[in-house]
Amino acid sequence: MWSRVLVLVVWSLASIAGTATSQDSPWELEMLPAGETWLWSWPVDINEAGQVCGTFQLDSRTASAVLWTDGTWIDVGATCGLPEGFPYSAAGAMDDSGLIGGQVRSARSGDADLRIAAAVWDTAQGTVELLHPEELGFVHSMVIDLSNSGLVLIDVTDGWDVGDLGRVFVLDRNKGTGRLLPLAPGLASCASAAMNEAGEVVGWVEEDQWGDVSHAAVWLQDGTVRDLHQEIRAHAPAVAWSRAFGITSRSEVAGLGWNAEWTESWAWVWSQEKGLVLLDRGPGGSAIASGSGERMVLGYSPSTDWQSVTGLIWMDGIVHVLPGIPGYTMIFAGLVNSAGVIAGDARSPTIKNGAFLAKPRVEGDFDGDALQDKWELQGYTHDNGAQVDLPGMGANPLRKDLFVQIDGMGPSPWDHLPTAETLQPVVDAFATRGIALHLDIDERLPFDAELGTLDGANRYLWAEFDALKASYFAEELGTAVRYCVFAHKLATLTDSGLARGEPSSDFIVSLGAFAEEAGEIDPWWQAGTFMHELGHGLGLRHGGADVTNNKPNYLSVMNYDFQKQGLRIGGQDWHFDFSCCQLADLDEYALDEGLGLG
Repeated sequence: MWSRVLVLVVWSLASIAGTATSQDSPWELEMLPAGETWLWSWPVDINEAGQVCGTFQLDSRTASAVLWTDGTWIDVGATCGLPEGFPYSAAGAMDDSGLIGGQVRSARSGDADLRIAAAVWDTAQGTVELLHPEELGFVHSMVIDLSNSGLVLIDVTDGWDVGDLGRVFVLDRNKGTGRLLPLAPGLASCASAAMNEAGEVVGWVEEDQWGDVSHAAVWLQDGTVRDLHQEIRAHAPAVAWSRAFGITSRSEVAGLGWNAEWTESWAWVWSQEKGLVLLDRGPGGSAIASGSGERMVLGYSPSTDWQSVTGLIWMDGIVHVLPGIPGYTMIFAGLVNSAGVIAGDARSPTIKNGAFLAKPRVEGDFDGDALQDKWELQGYTHDNGAQVDLPGMGANPLRKDLFVQIDGMGPSPWDHLPTAETLQPVVDAFATRGIALHLDIDERLPFDAELGTLDGANRYLWAEFDALKASYFAEELGTAVRYCVFAHKLATLTDSGLARGEPSSDFIVSLGAFAEEAGEIDPWWQAGTFMHELGHGLGLRHGGADVTNNKPNYLSVMNYDFQKQGLRIGGQDWHFDFSCCQLADLDEYALDEGLGLG
């Protein structure tokens, strides 16, 4: 299995993984066309087909649910109908089949006889269905989210004034049953924001619909509610008010916290396994998480006066600022599908507010790792028709990624397949450079005392390696993944390893001669030699840019002096790394031991 390495800092190491391009984002933003008869629009969900549901605000008091599909906006109420007595509508969520949930309204906002009821529209069948849970006794209801399995998340309330209470109800349309979610101890009201396929829900618990107390909460699959507010305050003591807005299939929750003055905000993620982690607030110093997908958290960063808002994306802890849209001063990101297509709304004091889509660039490579952004967000299809799930393997367009599949000969008489623990120092060394090294330590190969043959000039011939690769390495991986074999010996040579070229994608670690002499396979030698040969594959030489070996002032695992025992730091060997800087030249006729290497 691919081991996923999460790196929280991006640092360009051009000599190892390429140079970042000049583009400012892996995504390209485009505004969806504006309607002629509405004031503004905002999207509320995006499905796997790339359809977007949202709401058109027709005037300051009326709205209509809409669907973006096949390059145009569709009025959902006009297409699927509206229940009698409910002339207005607003969308809340959508599933992958195009089923839209939301609310219908009996009157305009502010009217005394206003009643709001939960509803779903089946865009495939052209029908509408009221889902107001009369048995709960509340006046108003609205659909907040839908699952693909038939679960409907509904908020119910008597109103939104001080003293009004709200509850959260999960309806199973397939079974015709529902459950009212429990309240947190000491609080009488709650509201929801999102639900995952397992029926776990996030939102907030509160004293009433307009009270000062608002605590982020998650309702887990075991039926319990967890108030996250104190965990948030443990990391950001100034937080006075918190809410949760996104939850993944892995029960990872994303949300926000505000201080009492509403002048500073924090974005965070929480899971039962890892607890709560604050997210990087980006250049604006304040951040709001407004939604999440399986691989990213979405949100924005407002200026202190709210005259400008920057859209933000977090992936594996890395914060990224979305590019702006000419003429718009506010970019709100909040929705994403598994293909990495983001939906949000853009606002401007001079242009009609509207919805936008941010799509992965077709051929861009934002992080400069030679993997296209679209591949890192969506995977790719090889010429042989096979699909390669790079996102599932840990790729991230905001950070350099390097993939290596490793097979090793053994287990008898010598077991050359390394362990993940053995190669962890190499993974850590790349991580300090902001590069995620993903290793698939895969299979044991049949033992061969001498892999391959030599030609008449004593040069290694790769035919036997290529035969192994054809059998054990999937052809479609070759676009993005390097291949390494831990062999016993290279033909009759006693070399510790070999890369096919500088640079190249294939390399061999062959410590058989050293193991026979020492009576064991040293894991430190495995780590150092693996990194050394990988370095050749990345274009590095024994002297860095040149082939001069054993230079005392070239502190790198590429130097034979440091290949097997690593660099000595603080009197301790086994620090494997490439050279981080160029030291001063040494004059062997004028050495000063007091100065060291400079």
